[in-house]
Amino acid sequence: MASERFSRQASIVGDEGQSDLHKTKAVIVGCGGLGSQVITNLVSAGVGSFILVDGDTVAESNLNRQFIHFGHLGHMKVDSAEEWILRAYPDASVTKHACMLTSGNADSIVAEGDVVIDCLDNIPSRHILAESCRRKGKTLIHGGVEGMYGQVAVFPSDSPVRLESIINGSDSEHTSIAPAVSAVGAVMASETIECILGRCRECRLTTLDLSAGRMERRRLSS
Repeated sequence: MASERFSRQASIVGDEGQSDLHKTKAVIVGCGGLGSQVITNLVSAGVGSFILVDGDTVAESNLNRQFIHFGHLGHMKVDSAEEWILRAYPDASVTKHACMLTSGNADSIVAEGDVVIDCLDNIPSRHILAESCRRKGKTLIHGGVEGMYGQVAVFPSDSPVRLESIINGSDSEHTSIAPAVSAVGAVMASETIECILGRCRECRLTTLDLSAGRMERRRLSS
């Protein structure tokens, strides 16, 4: 781990914090729009191990917001993401699950990591992931984006609050634009880093409305 690489953030995270980032195993479920942004930010911060979960391939319609997949049309997203990570940070390690998250595999995948990041795009899978994190005692970072609006929630490992408190209903057609996806993904990565450094021990929700230029945060209670 080259100290010069992270010298600009040393005063923010400290030597011990940088070591904690490098030792962390981050489970990223969904390597699409939000996943791409989270991956780039965590790699840049020095997170050392990634468990990637996605059963999809790269399509042309992905490329307006999933820039880590440029040049990899038709490839599995986990393969494309792994190549990007190792090119950007050769000291990192990557484990891949080229599959969709299901109730049958969620617990075993979640158990591999220290922190779990929900970059999914459908509500049923989000609930499967959240319940698995509760069973396995893992901190969950949830993120979602629709149009110019997004939300990010933190559920610590002992959270009394359930995902149902902030999402419900059924999936609709998803629309998104790169700046909104980038903003939400950046907040997700920031919250992940805060959790790794032990600076976030409460359930909280951050909402973003880029069209209004507004971001708000509030505590979540059961």
